[in-house]
Amino acid sequence: MLSSLILYRSWIVFAGTFFFGDSIVLAAGALAAQGHWTLGSVFGWALLGTVVSDTLWFSMSGKTLQRIRRDPKRLIRFDQLVGKLDAWVGDHPHRGLLFIKLLYGTRVLSLVYMAVRGVPRRTFVLFDTAGAVVWLAVLLPIGWFAGKQLEALQQTVPQAQVLLLVLFAAVVVGKKGWTWARRARA
Repeated sequence: MLSSLILYRSWIVFAGTFFFGDSIVLAAGALAAQGHWTLGSVFGWALLGTVVSDTLWFSMSGKTLQRIRRDPKRLIRFDQLVGKLDAWVGDHPHRGLLFIKLLYGTRVLSLVYMAVRGVPRRTFVLFDTAGAVVWLAVLLPIGWFAGKQLEALQQTVPQAQVLLLVLFAAVVVGKKGWTWARRARA
């Protein structure tokens, strides 16, 4: 499996950031720290995958907004959220793209908000790219550090793979549970 990850790294990082985001960047940073990938190629492919994905979501936001407008309860909550975001970013909503990626789980919602506010596509792509650079500048070093620590852990504790698998499973189950609980409340 590791050989497949190494062989297809460019496409895995691109597709991973396109669909999943944070978790792929962290894992790719860890693999780069262990020498399987170069940090520069991870950065480049992650940046490309993120910007292409965000631009696609931004372009499709009209359909998402139509679904929101059909449900009165969602529309009320959405309007309240838009009001809060307007107060937060003021007359320059595109500036929010510089840091919104750092707030886990807000990616698609922020793209819909940018479309609602009428941010021009060119401005969107420019600020989204800058925000993605900031996002990667924060997450890749965390993944790199984790990869270095993992390498040391694997040398000293043979059962580290089992511990990491259990930890990963706990994170996945926790995330799914959190998502389920949020949807159950809505």
